[in-house]
Amino acid sequence: MNAMEPPRWAERLLRVSLSLRDYEVVSGDLLEDFNEGGRGRRAAAVYVWQALVASMRLGLARRLMMIVALFLVPSMLWFAFMEMRLLHPDRFLRSIVAFGIIGHSIVTLQIARGHLTSLKPVVLGGSVIIGLLGAFAFLKNLAAQDFEGYVALISAALVLQTLMSFLAIPAATQRARG
Repeated sequence: MNAMEPPRWAERLLRVSLSLRDYEVVSGDLLEDFNEGGRGRRAAAVYVWQALVASMRLGLARRLMMIVALFLVPSMLWFAFMEMRLLHPDRFLRSIVAFGIIGHSIVTLQIARGHLTSLKPVVLGGSVIIGLLGAFAFLKNLAAQDFEGYVALISAALVLQTLMSFLAIPAATQRARG
């Protein structure tokens, strides 16, 4: 079996999707595994797979999770304000939920930055609740007689934040420990 080099596109994907610190660690580990794997096709396939997973978990999912969390903070502030302004029924409960989502988003941002990692179980548990709430609101809005675009956008963001949290938070807390 002839020796190969790791695919350049997979290495470039790591370079563009990871922070410099993560790139140095991950690319070094993957290159070491590639060399230990015999530098053949199988080692190249494992390298590609691991590069895709690392770029998704450490890079893309983390960034997307942060973007969605940054979107949710002002969105939920606006939502709580509008609930109170328009005197909707259950406005106090809805505002409390909105402020809970704001707090969750802020802690999620801190975990993504490597802080407050001890709150990982709480945030992941809260993410499940927020994701279910988002899915419920999205489906209820679809079935409603008067479809509301802002509800669709915010509820989709809640579901997306949940999905990205389960991809990115475990990687972020491992990185903070290591």
